[in-house]
Amino acid sequence: MIKKLAATGAVVRHYIIELAISREELLKYYRGNANQISVVSVDGQKILFPVTAIQPFVTHQGVFGRFQLKVNSGGRLLSIRSQ
Repeated sequence: MIKKLAATGAVVRHYIIELAISREELLKYYRGNANQISVVSVDGQKILFPVTAIQPFVTHQGVFGRFQLKVNSGGRLLSIRSQ
């Protein structure tokens, strides 16, 4: 089941994800072909979150690295940080 990060509430979960999105793949998002990223966390959970959340981590090469997502009880993405 994909957890859509969308509602509000208290923080209950942290997810660790690894991203390797090339510049070419990111261009697809910015051209409007997709507005959400689907990823499997390191513990096997399928996560769906807005592409805009990774904007601070975009480089000329794309987005690469390990990130921690902080999510509230309703599934809303509260923060994302590089690990």
